[in-house]
Amino acid sequence: MDFNQLVNSYGLYLASVIVGFSSALIPLINIEAYLLLLGVLLKDSRLYFLLFLLTLTHLSGKMALYFIGRGSLKLNLFNLKKRIESAKAKYKMVRIGSLWTLLASALVGVPPFYVVSIIAGTMKIKVWQFFSIGFMGRLIRFSILLFLPQIVAGILK
Repeated sequence: MDFNQLVNSYGLYLASVIVGFSSALIPLINIEAYLLLLGVLLKDSRLYFLLFLLTLTHLSGKMALYFIGRGSLKLNLFNLKKRIESAKAKYKMVRIGSLWTLLASALVGVPPFYVVSIIAGTMKIKVWQFFSIGFMGRLIRFSILLFLPQIVAGILK
């Protein structure tokens, strides 16, 4: 389904909720491309609400991954427990560096925020810390992507 079909079928806001939440859980759905497209197509105040909406729905999906890592949600998809342990060993985060790693991951995507969300739950990072740091990092990242087309257009004029 392309952008026009999605928006025509569900409306701009519900389409954004769907993309925001599903992109958090399915890495093949690229929220960055969606944000850039919105930044190119829209030039009005709706961008601010969409920024908040997409950040909130994306973090809601990441919270599901966090609770899977914490053990509160039980899923056995593709040996998820084994994959979590493997990722945990790969990205050993010490207690002091874990919040900085979380911020870096939410902001720039390295290490992948998908994996870090699960590991944060496994490491029992406080829910409010995960949500607030993740929200702040994603809000900054999404702001840059959403407004980048307008900034570039302004520079090129």
